[in-house]
Amino acid sequence: VGLITAWNFPISIANYGLITALLAGNAVIWKPSEHAPRCSKFLFDVYAEALGAEFAPLVQLVLGAQAQGEAIVASNVQVISFTG
Repeated sequence: VGLITAWNFPISIANYGLITALLAGNAVIWKPSEHAPRCSKFLFDVYAEALGAEFAPLVQLVLGAQAQGEAIVASNVQVISFTG
C-alpha cells in the first residue's frame, strides 16, 4: 500500500491508514507531507519501538516532496491511499 498523507492531522490520518493497511496484511510505503516530517518520524519511531523487528520489513517511511510521491504512485504498489 502506498500511503500519502496530508500535513493537517499528520498523526491521526497516518495512524488510520497504517493500522488498517497492516491489519489487512499489507506492507506500507508511507510518504507524509513534507510540511510535517517531524510528526511523521515521531509516529514511525513509536511504532518501530513498540513492534520491534516485525515492523521494519512492513513499513517504510519516505520523507520528501512531490517527486517522492510521484515515484510511489508510479511504482508497482497495488493500492494508493492519498489524503490531501
